[in-house]
Amino acid sequence: MKYFIYIILIFSLISCSDDVHNKLIEGNELLKNKKYSEAEAVFSEALKHNPNDFKVNFNLGVAYYMQKKYSFSNDLYKSIIKLTNDISLQGDAYYNAGCSSYKYAVDSTSRPIFQLEYFNQSASSFENAMLKNPNDIKAKQNYLFIKNKIAELMNNEQSKKYNDLLNKEKELNDQQNKLNNQKDSLQKENEIKQQQQDIEQMKKQMQEQEKQENNSQEQKQNNDKNNSDNKQQQNDSNNNENKQSDSNKQNEQQNQQNQANEKKKQDLEKQLSQEKENYKNENKKLDNEKSKLQSEKNKLEKEKQKLEKTPNNQKNEQEKNIEKQNKNTQKQEQITNEQQQKLENIKKKIQNLQMQLAKFQQNEQNSPQGEAIQLNEGSFKNSKIKQNEAEIILRTLNEDEKQLQKKLKQRNQSTSSSRKKKW
Repeated sequence: MKYFIYIILIFSLISCSDDVHNKLIEGNELLKNKKYSEAEAVFSEALKHNPNDFKVNFNLGVAYYMQKKYSFSNDLYKSIIKLTNDISLQGDAYYNAGCSSYKYAVDSTSRPIFQLEYFNQSASSFENAMLKNPNDIKAKQNYLFIKNKIAELMNNEQSKKYNDLLNKEKELNDQQNKLNNQKDSLQKENEIKQQQQDIEQMKKQMQEQEKQENNSQEQKQNNDKNNSDNKQQQNDSNNNENKQSDSNKQNEQQNQQNQANEKKKQDLEKQLSQEKENYKNENKKLDNEKSKLQSEKNKLEKEKQKLEKTPNNQKNEQEKNIEKQNKNTQKQEQITNEQQQKLENIKKKIQNLQMQLAKFQQNEQNSPQGEAIQLNEGSFKNSKIKQNEAEIILRTLNEDEKQLQKKLKQRNQSTSSSRKKKW
């Protein structure tokens, strides 16, 4: 038993309230005089002022232990370990917890089921005490002593009974889990059945609603049919009366429409001829700008060649000339791009005019008045000629645009190579 009677009486060295300090001194005197119940009361009173005081809690555990209240002292020592950061004091708390667990296991011989459990708790507490205080020889001795007790108990018949009881308890728990699972599955099945019944009822209600809606629709269709028949008869009579007047009005409107179309066609042809002239003029301008751009490029090349031949001490002036020539080339390129944009706009206008002429052509082909088509046959042929000319102009525009893009790419490559040489 000497391995398990190791009690530390600690006096407060840290500043605290006078009441707690006085109660701690008073309780410790009572422990020395073996008045354990009175010491318990004093320590409990002190904890009302400061429940987290480690030393008061620790000595209260001593009072519990000496009164054979091993369960209270065991729980108390395990709970107060977190109240201090001192590893040595934590090891002392684990040590006394191991003593309390062992004593509680020894006194519970009439209940062998719990004896092994508390022996294991005691061994764990002594192991933690050794980790906190590696030089604590008594903790090591008590740990080995408890391990031997556990081995002996495991070989006894009581341990077998304990294992049997644990196995039975496990079987009962498994059966309970199975029953719970079956209960859950039955509840789910009932819920599914209820949902299916609800769905069937909803289907029936929807079918009834559909029948009612179909019947109402049939009635409406019959009523509408009768009303439409009556209206059709009235309309037929009115139409027969108005046919002749409508035909006269249509002839007049067709004549007016033909005259208006003829005027629009003439206007479009004038616009097309004007756009052709604009395109030719702008194309000439573009050619001029291209020639200017080419001349600027030639000047730039000449300046480059001069730069390669000039000595290093005279290159600065030559580089300035090249920089000016680059700027002139960029300005000329900008002018060329603007001229190209103008040609694009003219191109779009020609396309729009072409589409409008095509619409007039379709309208004339679909016209029911054969005589009106014969009267305008000459202008229709002229529109075809204009359309062909517009197509030729668009092709030439596309070819010029491609050539211009190639030249611009070549110019960009030449300027980029010149800049690389400069740097």
